Amino acid sequence: FLLSTHDRELAERCERRIYIQGGVVVDQPQVVPGRSSLRVIAGDPLSVIDRTQPANAGGDRQRA
Repeated sequence: FLLSTHDRELAERCERRIYIQGGVVVDQPQVVPGRSSLRVIAGDPLSVIDRTQPANAGGDRQRA
């Protein structure tokens, strides 16, 4: 399962975080001390809509 830049709208509507570990989607990544198997792939800047807490009057909070 891969989110490309073409799936940006889907990613913005998604209300849960998606973790990819070892090329497989997992519910929560396992923490391995001193080593992380999660990778950040260079590309377009990401925009994350945080809907885990109540939004302010201005709407959803957006982080870049």
